Amino acid sequence: MIDWMRLGANLSWILGISLSLAAISIASWEAELLHQGTAERLRKRGTRFSLNLAAVLFCLGLAGLSTEIWTMVIWLVLDLWFIIQSIYALR
Repeated sequence: MIDWMRLGANLSWILGISLSLAAISIASWEAELLHQGTAERLRKRGTRFSLNLAAVLFCLGLAGLSTEIWTMVIWLVLDLWFIIQSIYALR
């Protein structure tokens, strides 16, 4: 039988990693195209939001995979931090 909760948690952290790699890759490509530094492109609002969303998905996935309560709490606190950062990235 498929454990749907673990499948969803694994899907979440894998999507988070994929999104972060895509955001960094696009920022690097845009930096090269516009003759800017990659760090400058990573500071853009859309890129920061994408990276924060990736971190939210990653932390949520690892919280779902945690077997001990204290590790789950740490991942959820980190998740909350990145949610707040995502909100600030949109402003």
